[in-house]
Order: sequence, then structure tokens, then C-alpha cells
Amino acid sequence: MRAIALLSQAPVLSIAARRALSTTVEPGPRRLVRDFIHDSLYHPTEGYFSKGPSVGTPPAPIDFASLGNELAYFNRVQALYTSLQVSWLTPVEIFQPHYGAAVAECLAARWRRAGAPGGLRIFEIGGGTGTLAQNVLDHLRANHPSIYADCRYSIVEISAALAATQAARLGADSGHARRFDVQRRDATRADGWPAHPGPCFVLAMEVLDNLAHDLVTRRGGATWRQVSVEGGADGDAASPPREVEGEVADEHVARALAAWLRATPPPRRGLVRRAAARLLPAALAPREAAFLPTAALRLVDTLHAVLPGHALLAADFDSLPEVSIRGVNAPLVATTEKGSTRDHGTYLVPRGTADIFFPTDFRLLAELHAEAGCGAARPRPTCSSAVKTAEFMGIWAAPGATRTRSGYEPLLSDYSNTSVFLGGCPELCDPPLGERV
Repeated sequence: MRAIALLSQAPVLSIAARRALSTTVEPGPRRLVRDFIHDSLYHPTEGYFSKGPSVGTPPAPIDFASLGNELAYFNRVQALYTSLQVSWLTPVEIFQPHYGAAVAECLAARWRRAGAPGGLRIFEIGGGTGTLAQNVLDHLRANHPSIYADCRYSIVEISAALAATQAARLGADSGHARRFDVQRRDATRADGWPAHPGPCFVLAMEVLDNLAHDLVTRRGGATWRQVSVEGGADGDAASPPREVEGEVADEHVARALAAWLRATPPPRRGLVRRAAARLLPAALAPREAAFLPTAALRLVDTLHAVLPGHALLAADFDSLPEVSIRGVNAPLVATTEKGSTRDHGTYLVPRGTADIFFPTDFRLLAELHAEAGCGAARPRPTCSSAVKTAEFMGIWAAPGATRTRSGYEPLLSDYSNTSVFLGGCPELCDPPLGERV
């Protein structure tokens, strides 16, 4: 797991910055940071994921064996970005069908080890274009027909556009229509989830990074404070959004903050920072900031409540490169056009104009998942583990599935800043991910 270190802004505020902070601004609608980010990403008509095809899928799987080497692979991916005119191609899309086949192998092995308790039930949160669902079901049908015969696969999707794409892809022509459905709703909310007390798998591939976070800050080692966003509602240019600090009052912020402090080793402060903390007034002390995965906390709360026998299999970025926003687990805020990405220095962007995505602290995710299980209506033991994606694929993907002529295998080498997490009922989550079942 990556080390966590508190990052701070410059220790001394400029005169211009002090004037900006002291400027009187007429109060506008005040929202938690997570609500601001959720609105920016998921507003029904103006949100980033509602405006168009942000996630693409190649017209045909990449023929890796025809590629000469690593450079040829990257050129092929860049060409796909240019031709498809989409913001992102996820590992599920780039490595299809091999990524989905590896997931299917892991699920089938763990399901059999648990004694195949009834029909295999799979819920996928945020199913993108439906590629993972199709690849998993295709692989189960071809390689595990007895499991496939009695399985059910549901995608829980918040985006109307993506839900329509998924339904079309997994329709009658796929041969999976009887075993597949799309449920159009917010997965973090308990209403709408079917009653399913038995064992099941929940898949979340590149979903956690787009779940909204909250922000807490402090200066000079003082008490952590909750940040809200004031102004900026409905694109009001006369009242641009700005941060407002206050006492931690939200339940999910308080729980996520406590879990983060438990899971995080105390930061090491250098001599200069220790001296600054002692000598500078609190208002001028270095600002410490941390983004907390409160929407992910709401999600695991919901999963424990409605699916007490679930096992959550999640894959996502464990770190992000060149993030300009300061703070622990700070997001990358980016706009991608014609294959070129432009980064923003703030998450306070106009609604729907940029992707806002976060790294996942998998140690903190394990802490939150376990706490939610203990606090459920019917508490039950849970276990969890996390490994790098290369280790997971090394166990479950077909050997040489994406090997180029030079021997380079992007499924095992690219996306080195991603990990896979498994947490939930011990029947499905034991042994840990790094061990074969």
C-alpha cells in the first residue's frame, strides 16, 4: 500500500490572497463538497456523465499478438482515443475480453469454493458501456456452463445514456437477455435494491474514483474542519463557488475522518514545518487538507444493509500522477478533447465541464467496509484484501492473453497505479486475493 503523507499549501499567504479571503461575498446556497462534486458529475442533464459518451469502447478487441512492442501498444491506444473522440478508455475496454474473463474466473472459483450456494448473483455498479457484463457472461457460458445456467447479472447505473447503451448491448443479440437487466438508479441509496440476503458479488470497476468525496482542512495542528461550498449554483457567474470552513457536523464526514485517522500513520513533519506550526498564527499556518470518500462510505453502508452476504470486488487507481490540487487523496480534475487532456487546478469547476476523479486509499476502504459491517442491522464478520492489478491478473487471466511480439504484456504492465479489492462475507472473500482459490 502506498504511504500517506499530508500535503500543505505555501506557509505564507500573499497580500492578494489575504484580501481575497477577507472580501465580503453575499451568501449563496451552501453544500457539502461531496454534493457539489456529485452535482457536477451526475446532474441529470448538465452533469459530466450526462452530456455525451465520456467512456468509449473499441469497435473490435485489440489484436495484441499483432503489435510489435510496448510503443506499438501505446500508439494503438492513442489512435483509439483519437478516432472514438471519448474522454476515457478503461482497462476493461482496452483489454477486452481478457479483463472480463479474468474477473469471471475469479468469481467462478470463489463461488464453487463456497459450495455454489444457489444461483450465482452478480451486481455491477456503473457498468460503462456494458463490456464487462458481456465479457463475464460470455466467459461463464463458454467455460462454466453449469454456473452460467443459473446466474443473474444486474447493472446498477445512474446515467440514463449509459443504461441505454448497456441494455442495447446485452439485449437479444447477445444471447444473455434472460440473465441480464439494467437498474437505473443511484447505487449508494438503499431504495430500489432487491432483497437478496444470500451470497452475491458486487463489482465496481473504475467506480470508486468517481464517487464524490468531502474535504476537511486544518492549520497548525488544530482540529479538523469540514469544508462546504457556497455559491456557484446553476452556473451563477455572479456568485462563483468558494470554500467555507466550519465544524464537522455531517455524520458521514465524521465517520470517514475517524476511520482515516485510524488507518493513517501520524505524518512526519520536518523541522521547518514544526517551527512554522508553533510560531505562525493559525490563519497563516500551512493548510493541511484531506479528501474523504464519504460517498464510498454511503455505498458500503447500503451494501451491508441490503446485501448482507455480498462480496465487493472493486478495481481502481491507488494513486494518480501529477495532481495539482493539494491534499491527501486529492482528485485529478481533467477535460479530455480529441485525445488531449487538460488539467484543472481546482475541483470548483462549472458543472459538467470536467471529470473529477480520485485515487482510492484501499487501506481506508477496508476500514470503512469493516466498520459498516459492524454497524449493520445484522452485524456479521467480514474480511478483505487488496493486491496490485498485475498480481490479480497474473493469477486469473489466461497466460499471454495480451502479449505482444516483443513479449511485453500490457495487462500485467500498464496501469501499474491500480489495485483490486475484495471485501465482504468470508465465504466468498477467503482466501485473500493474492492466493489461488
